[in-house]
Amino acid sequence: IFKNFIDKYLPDRVGALSMGMSVTMADLFEQALYYAKRQSDLTPPLMEVIVLHMLELMNYILSSKNRSDEAVIMAVNKIKQYISTHLDEQIDVEALSAQLGYSYTWLRRMFRKHTGFAPAQYIQRARIQSALYYLRNTDLPIKNVAYECGFKTSEYFCAVFQEMVGTSPGNYRAQNKEILDAQEESGSIAGL
Repeated sequence: IFKNFIDKYLPDRVGALSMGMSVTMADLFEQALYYAKRQSDLTPPLMEVIVLHMLELMNYILSSKNRSDEAVIMAVNKIKQYISTHLDEQIDVEALSAQLGYSYTWLRRMFRKHTGFAPAQYIQRARIQSALYYLRNTDLPIKNVAYECGFKTSEYFCAVFQEMVGTSPGNYRAQNKEILDAQEESGSIAGL
């Protein structure tokens, strides 16, 4: 019976399974130990029922974990997509998490787990990435680049940019312009 169950529900599993803490699983294990110590005529059928219950619970926990991971990934991706399309606006991740039906604390933890950054850090990095693009590919004044990327003031933008990139926005633009000019002179930019 056990082998059939394992072959049906856990065919690809090898080694230990990580399921987290389950009070029910711990209770079943204690029951199994209790009946194993008693060794009566009822021990084998009781142990069979307990072990089957444990296997069913394992299957349920693992399948629920996979479904919840997919839901978390979808929620994280929705937030990332929202951020990328609303960089020029004030982004309220708490309101966004409520809109998706999750608590902010839980979503913040899951967001960090799946991206490596807290939502505020991710937004800041996305804004700087957008600024890098604008500085390389447009002639917009730095003040306008700051506003296009969602920074309230150009001073704050310049401070964050300096901290994250290691140079000022003006220097970054000048360095990239020099590289583009050199490539154009050497003819290495084909088709432009």
